[in-house]
Amino acid sequence: DYGSLFSDCPCYTVKLDPAEPLPAVTNCQWRGHAEQRQEHFLILIFIFSHLRDNLTSVQINADAEPSHCTVEVQTDYRESETQTDPYSPEYVLPPGRTPPELLLKLASLTWGQGLPAGLAEVQMIERMRAKLAWEATLPPLSDLSQLDQRRRMMEKMEAEEWAFRDAEIQELHDARLAARKDLLKQRDEAQKDVTTKRLNLIYSAHQDNIENQKKKIQNDYMRGMKITTPPSALYVIQQALKEEEKKVEKPLRFLVKKEKPEPRPLTPKVTKPPEGDEEKELAVIYLQKLLRGRCIQYEMAKGKKNHQDLIQEQRAIYALQNDEHQLQKAEDECVKKEIRHKVKHICLGAELHQLFDTLSKELIRLQEERRIHAFMLLAERDRRLREAEESGRRQVEERRRREEDEIFKHVVQVHQESVDLYLEDIILAALGEKADQQAREEIHRRAKEVNDIAYAMEESRDSLHSEEIVSELIYSFLIPEVERINVQQKVHRKQLKHLQAARAILYGAAQPSGKVHDAESATCVTPESFPQHQLERLSQEEQENEAASPT
Repeated sequence: DYGSLFSDCPCYTVKLDPAEPLPAVTNCQWRGHAEQRQEHFLILIFIFSHLRDNLTSVQINADAEPSHCTVEVQTDYRESETQTDPYSPEYVLPPGRTPPELLLKLASLTWGQGLPAGLAEVQMIERMRAKLAWEATLPPLSDLSQLDQRRRMMEKMEAEEWAFRDAEIQELHDARLAARKDLLKQRDEAQKDVTTKRLNLIYSAHQDNIENQKKKIQNDYMRGMKITTPPSALYVIQQALKEEEKKVEKPLRFLVKKEKPEPRPLTPKVTKPPEGDEEKELAVIYLQKLLRGRCIQYEMAKGKKNHQDLIQEQRAIYALQNDEHQLQKAEDECVKKEIRHKVKHICLGAELHQLFDTLSKELIRLQEERRIHAFMLLAERDRRLREAEESGRRQVEERRRREEDEIFKHVVQVHQESVDLYLEDIILAALGEKADQQAREEIHRRAKEVNDIAYAMEESRDSLHSEEIVSELIYSFLIPEVERINVQQKVHRKQLKHLQAARAILYGAAQPSGKVHDAESATCVTPESFPQHQLERLSQEEQENEAASPT
């Protein structure tokens, strides 16, 4: 039996709720709100009965009157059913005028999102005005000579806007960081409060347990002090015998008639329904379930929509009870944490078993890994030994190859030097011959030029010119040369005196007996008898005198 289903089948019973005897698909909500709304739309016939027929209408020029006007309307709706944003009249432009750019940029401001205007909105409006003024100062695009200036101004403004945007983002980040710090601080304080309460609960429970244990021990002690009867071990056998006697079955004193059970009634038979009816009934029942489910969903959504104002009021009431709800939630969290702590202790054994098993397997794996690492080290050492041997052989081969290369280089260098010397001799000989030939040709050419100049001068020379040449030769060459020869002779005579005196001194010192020899005996003295440094000095003086004497 299902209370929310209905069917025409005779095998299915229909249930009705006595409190609401209508079917579930019928809307049982109160329609008072709809009826109250309909009252405001009724047209009253007698409202125009006071109009008079003799009144004349006046023609008014529509252009002189404003195209829009604002009127006040009073309604009977409650506050939750009215508009959410405060009313503000629309901005109406006279015909033929274009809206300003600043107004178009402020069209996105709505109530709660920019309105009422605060400091940020005022700053935004000031920036817009400054930007409009800046755009008015930009050079026109038609002026090609000021395109660079326009581009620089736009780049500067773009950089300033990016800097302002970065500052705004930084302020938002700072505000968000401060809010998160406050939330973290509140969470830490709440966690500390919960931890303190939990510790207090644990401490009080522990103290209660200690007190209960003390009371139990005290009661047991007092109860043991009051026992005066003999111990019950003396009556154990007697009690056991009494129990055994109760278990022994007593013999029957009278005959008992065994009654036969009544025969079971015949099982009723039901005619089998025709094939396909059962599937059809199941399909109909399933379709009815779907329809009722969708109907219930629609009614729930409609009821939620109709009572949205009540839901909002209830939410506002519950929002006022946030503190109590937080306390209740904290208590529930404490209980949940205690339960979680108990479950954690229960699961701790299994976790430790799993952990120890994993650690043992990890230890075995590490041991195997160390053994493999030792094998790897041995193999690496063998490989290094083989590499060292191979590198030694390679170094010997490289050394031998370098020696052979060096020998080959020396041989090639010797051959190259021989070739260079041969070529150098040939080139020097050719250069000498060529230089001698060019020098002879140059000498002949210069001699020819000098002869030509001399012949030309000889042909154009007169008596005055000849006298001038003779006087120039005398004053430029002959007189200076004679003067130079006289000076050299004077110097030679002065030096000759000193040289003769030095020779006389040297020759006189060379005689061992101190006798004075004549010039012939002095000239017969061999130079080998003089010291070496004196001979060198004399030879140097003679060379200087010869060089100073006229040729």
